[in-house]
Order: sequence, then C-alpha cells, then structure tokens
Amino acid sequence: MASGLGIDLGSSAIKAVRLRRRGAGWEALAAARLEDPSPPPKAPAKASDPLPPRTLPEGLGAKLSAAGLTGSGALGITGRDLMIKYVATPPVPPWKLRLMMDLEIKGTSGADVCGDYANLNIPGDLTKEMVSLVAVAKTTYVEAQMGLARQLGMGTEWCCPNAVALFNAFTASAQFRPGETAAVLDIGRDNLELVIQRDGVLYFARSAPGGGRRFTEAVDGVFSLGYDRSEQYKCVRAAIHSGETAGLEASQIKVSGALREVADGLAGALRSAVMFCKNQAKLSKLDIERLVLSGCGSQLRGLTEHLKDKLKVPVDMLDPASRLDISKLPRDQQALFEGPGSGGMSVAIGLAMAAADESAMRLAVLPDRVLKVRRFWRGTVWAAAAGVVLLGVPVLDYVWAHRQETAAAERHQKVEQALAALEGRGKQVDSEARINLEMKQRAELIVGPAQINRPLLGFLTLLREATPAGVTVEKLSAAREDEPHEGTPGLLVKVSVSGRLDPGQIKSGATASTQDIYDALNAFVLTDLRRERPGQVFKVADAKLTTLQAEMERPSAGDPRIPFSFDVWLATLGVASEAIEESEPEAPGTGRFPPPALPGVPGVPGTPGVPGTPGVPAPAPVPTPEAEAAP
Repeated sequence: MASGLGIDLGSSAIKAVRLRRRGAGWEALAAARLEDPSPPPKAPAKASDPLPPRTLPEGLGAKLSAAGLTGSGALGITGRDLMIKYVATPPVPPWKLRLMMDLEIKGTSGADVCGDYANLNIPGDLTKEMVSLVAVAKTTYVEAQMGLARQLGMGTEWCCPNAVALFNAFTASAQFRPGETAAVLDIGRDNLELVIQRDGVLYFARSAPGGGRRFTEAVDGVFSLGYDRSEQYKCVRAAIHSGETAGLEASQIKVSGALREVADGLAGALRSAVMFCKNQAKLSKLDIERLVLSGCGSQLRGLTEHLKDKLKVPVDMLDPASRLDISKLPRDQQALFEGPGSGGMSVAIGLAMAAADESAMRLAVLPDRVLKVRRFWRGTVWAAAAGVVLLGVPVLDYVWAHRQETAAAERHQKVEQALAALEGRGKQVDSEARINLEMKQRAELIVGPAQINRPLLGFLTLLREATPAGVTVEKLSAAREDEPHEGTPGLLVKVSVSGRLDPGQIKSGATASTQDIYDALNAFVLTDLRRERPGQVFKVADAKLTTLQAEMERPSAGDPRIPFSFDVWLATLGVASEAIEESEPEAPGTGRFPPPALPGVPGVPGTPGVPGTPGVPAPAPVPTPEAEAAP
C-alpha cells in the first residue's frame, strides 16, 4: 500500500514522518525531528502587517534525506494567516455545495486567498442543516510554506490545517475512546491547535496564536531575563503550584502566579470553543468529558493538574505513537516516539495519515496558480512522454517531426483556450451563485422564520378570489402593526389597497350613482373580504374603506373608472407550524368571478390579466402588488 509523508514546519523544530497503512494499524517507515534554534520573530507594529519571512538553518535538507524523508507529502499550515470557519447550509447536491463553498472561500475577502472545505457529519438535534468546515488561507502564506518545504528537498501535494491533522493522530491513538466527547489541545511554541470530537466525528477545529511562548513571556515579565534565558528557566525550574505554597521561594510563587494566568487563558479558550461549537452545530448539549494535551508546550510542570482543577474534567497526555509499529525504524528514530516528548510529533503523524489514506480527514489547500499548472500538465503529460520517446529515436524524419511539432502547438493552443473558457465559466458560475444568494435573501424577507408575511400571501389569494368584475387593484403595500388588535391575538399586518372601479359594472345598462358605488365597495371590503373560507390560515381582523363617499367623483375625461382605497388588518393566529401548500393556478374563467368582456379604456396603459386591457383575456383581476412588507 502507498505510503504518506507528513511535514510539520513547527516554529522551534521541523518534524517529518512517513507512514504506511498496514491492516487496521500503521507502520512508521521514517521519521525526523530537526531543531530550529532561531528566536521567534518580533510581532509587527500593526496586526495587519505581514510577518517577516522565515529562514531555515543550513543543512536540514541533507539530514532529512539521510533519514529517508524525500518526495512530496502533506504540508501543515497554521497561525494567523489561516482561518477555519463553519458554514451551515440546507441539504443540497454536491455540485451546488461546491459552488456555495467556492463563493464562501473567494467571496469573503478581497485578499488573494485559497482554501478547501469538508462536510462534518455532526448529528445536530436542533436542525437538519449541513455543517461544513471551511479553511481559508492567504495565498502568500501558503506559497511561503511550500517554498520552505522545497528548501528542505521535499515537495507539497497539498496543505492541510494542523488542527485537522491533530484530529487524525488522536483518533488513531490508544487515547481515543468510542462514545466519548473529548477535546485535544496541542501547544506549540507560537500557536495552539484545538480539536473537539465525539465518537470519532470532528465537531470543532481551530488554529490560533498563543502557544508555549506565552509561558516564556510570563517568566520574562517576572525576571526580565530575555527570551532565551526565560525559555531555559521555564523548561528547568518553572512550575504552576496549585496547592500549598509553603516552603516555596517568593520568586517561585510569583512565577507560578504569572504562569497560572496564561493557563487560565487556555481554559477560557476551551470553554469559548465549546459554546461556539454548540451554537454553530445547533446542539442542545455538548459537554467535554476529557481533555488531552499534546505538543512540547504541554510539558510545563503543574499545567495538567491546574487545567484539571480549573475545568473539572480528567486531563491526559497524548501518545500519538501508541498504535504505531516502529519496529523497523533505527533506534534514534524510535526515540522520537517514546517518552513524554512524543506528543510533539502528533501533527506530523496526522498529516502522514491523511496523505496515505484518502478516508482520513483532510482539507487540501493549494494556491489557484498551482492548481492551474497541475491541471495543465496532467492534461498534456502524454504529449511530454511522446516528446521523450522522439528524442530517443536515432534517425528522425525532419518533415514528420515538423508536422508533429505543429500539431502539438495547435493542441497546446486548444488547451489554453479550454482553460480560458473554464475560467470564464467559473466567473459565470460565481456570478450566478451571487444572484442565487441575493434571491435567497429576498425570499427570506418574504417568507422568513417568523412567517410575518404569511398572512399577506394568504390575503393575495383571497383578493384574487373575492375581487368582483370591474374592480382593478393597482397598488398594495403592507407593514407590521406592533400594537395588538383588540380581541385578536398574535401579530397584525396592515395592508393598504388602492385601485379603480368601473361604474358600468355596478348597474348593467344604467348609470350607477355615488351611493351605489359606495355601497358596492362597502360590501366588497366589509363583507366579501372578511368572510372566512375553509383552510384559511389567517384572519381579517378588521377592514375599513378609506375613500369617503363624497370623494367618489368621476376622474378626468379619458378614464371613467372611480379611484378607491381601503385598509385591512390581518392576524397570524399562530400558524407557524402549518405547511404552506401551493395551489394550482386557475384557468381563465373558472374562478368565482368569471372575467367580463369589457372594451379597452382609451388612454389607459394595458396590464396583463386586468379587465379593460384590449385583446388580453384575463382571470380574476389581481395585478402584482408593490409589497413593502416589514421583516
């Protein structure tokens, strides 16, 4: 079975491991840990400024090659230039999810970024939404990490967040317990990797600044020794004393207090992560049953006991090699997986597992430029192989070779055109995804979780059915009423309707008086609209004709219709749990009021489906309202 190489460019040491799957377990083929004595970089003046470029000591590549660690593998990424976030989406097909995630990665920032995503099989008990883990990294940072790997003589298949690799290492170790909810915290020199998992399912992964360097700075804050001497003091003498301090020197007590503050920050970060994970995954309950520490920064004396007392849960140390077969390694390499320092190899082990086994958890992050180059060469590798064969032929016909060269150039041009077309299609897909997102947001304003607009939707159907011949609705607006209506529970939506009435439809063959018109409108507003119908999920709490009888005068010549307006108040009546059924559209002439055959009105623009439009058959006359519903 193929092996996998994991490369962890740690702040204080370079770790690399090559593993091979062997049955249900893993076999270690090669391993190395090379110290980097370089001091930590100084923090930039502004948080937005880039960190200074990292330089590696000379000779590390030769040492890795001597250990049998060459080739390409999975490269770990972490730190402030990496963001891991969570996106909840409704259940959608994989191709549509890919479009949504690409938009989430590229559309969240104007910076040059790259990323990848993976679905988390979290059994949420408060929602049926899908939760995806999305990693977004600055392209400049990823390319810099890949450049450091090249300096070491190793290539990069893809980059993966260190927190995801930590999850792989933990679930393959003896510390994993089925059915348990556990948190795993890896403390490096400059960064933290935090994972929350339940029964082998990843719930939370996060990379953040603030590793063991914080403890060193706490010691330096007490003694002002400088970083190097403070680091030496931390490793040799510093400790967190949680119990009695009798018999301790004053300096030891002071250092213990400074270290305790940093450890309390770790406990607070874990609590915040649990609450964030619970809210993002829509879980009703998420309790950590055990904390497992990893990384060289976790070796601080007294840290395990202090976190156990602070979090009220058991705290163990991770042994990532507890289920690795290291029998074929040289003795010096076996020592890397023995003792308390073996936790420093956790990330490299998890990366190697992801590189060797496609079923392992991974997020494959690569810059777009690298992806394009790889796609190009994979599509034309046969042409390169043909060129190698041609170079080995001792006698070559010039004309034939020239024709082949021309054909290859044409194929190359077609490939470039295809790539350009794919890029154009990608931009079009991004544009369509943005349009779909806007449409989704607009739809949520109409039918949202609170369903404030449901009465309005039902009223539109009622208006379509109850509007008699000769009445044309021209405008409709809606707004939520914050004050409850007397005798009616639930929210109220006030709907204002205006339109025109054809007096010729009131009295056939006779001239309708103002009183006739006023009585007809009153019957329509106060009686027809307020009559409850089977299956109606709202109530017309009140209705009022706002046009006075004295105002119902015929308008200017050219339009014989009479303008009118009225208000209705709609109540929700607690129908949030009811399903909204879509009714089939009625054929023209089959509604309660058949469409009358009216002549066109000179000078009035025609509206499809409205009586009075020349040459257009119309159902019950309800034109599209200009809805201004409150959210």
